Amino acid sequence: MRATGYMGGWVEFDGEFVSIGHGGATRLLAGNGVKRLHIGSIGAVTLKPAGLINNGFIQFAVSGSPDLRSRVGRRTYEAGTDANSVVFRRGQQPSFEQLTKAVEYEIGRLHTPRQPEQQAPDLASQIAHMWQLVQAGALTRDEFEAAKARLIGPQSRWPTTPGHAPGGPPPQRGW
Repeated sequence: MRATGYMGGWVEFDGEFVSIGHGGATRLLAGNGVKRLHIGSIGAVTLKPAGLINNGFIQFAVSGSPDLRSRVGRRTYEAGTDANSVVFRRGQQPSFEQLTKAVEYEIGRLHTPRQPEQQAPDLASQIAHMWQLVQAGALTRDEFEAAKARLIGPQSRWPTTPGHAPGGPPPQRGW
């Protein structure tokens, strides 16, 4: 998404990088070339709306950089000389508002802690849980055996040797 501002300044956001460029007369004030900021390095976005007689601006605060304070009445002028800012007119404001929302959304997404993925319980704990349900009377022994067979699947985990039931566990000794 791209927003074009006053006197050739522009801001572009591709989801990962914010690119800021200055064209025309703003090159003399803010510098030539394109500045690219990774979304992870942006600490804040300031959007000063344009009024009837004054321009607005968008400004990106980069993490680790000093916060520049302007004197009253000079914020827009000083934003025009800042390489991290672009000045815009009232009619250009909606595209800068959309861009601001997109950048703020991505900044918020980066700083939101992710929930750890739930791991599926292993086979043994699932079978142990079902056995507890049998002991509590919630499952019958036949339902337990059927559910266990579904969990284990068609391949047997038990070796078949003479005298053992195919696919079943070895017989228990009567100790």
